[in-house]
Amino acid sequence: HDRPDWTFLEALGLALHDAGRDDEAGVYLDQVISFFVSRRRADQSIDYPPATAVARAEIFEAQGRLEKAADLWRGLSSGGDKANHLLYHRETARLVRELGLDEEARRMLTRALALAEDDEAVKGEIEAQLAELEG
Repeated sequence: HDRPDWTFLEALGLALHDAGRDDEAGVYLDQVISFFVSRRRADQSIDYPPATAVARAEIFEAQGRLEKAADLWRGLSSGGDKANHLLYHRETARLVRELGLDEEARRMLTRALALAEDDEAVKGEIEAQLAELEG
């Protein structure tokens, strides 16, 4: 049988997520993620569609499944959406810190600090978070 186009599944999942129907949204977003996992070569990381991965991470976090949410943010932080790597590193750091993985949080925040470049306010926030980890 013909598999639906992943962009259709993504649109459906995102619409359901926007409507607050997260259990249903997760079904479609998981299909998109599975499609990208199935296409991955062994020597590559998975480059998820950002909208799918962000929405699915939000749903996982709302369900208390922080490890799953962190995995998606972590994947985004090394994916092709470089314009948002700062956000992805910060979100990964926040979640792994909640999970007690302070060393990984420190690594993610250190990378985020390098990505913050000229944004002094964001740099200050990240430096404060790093100082808390050293605390």
